[in-house]
Amino acid sequence: MSIPILNYAFSTQNQRVDGFEYLPGEEQPKIYTTENLPTAYEMDEII
Repeated sequence: MSIPILNYAFSTQNQRVDGFEYLPGEEQPKIYTTENLPTAYEMDEII
């Protein structure tokens, strides 16, 4: 038994949506260097 072909015109709304980024730049990883060492509290957050 074959599947019948549907004969209707395809349609789409093609809507633009806002980005899903909650905070701008949040996707970029935070770079830690010896010039900018995190505090003990920040280190606990990282862990």
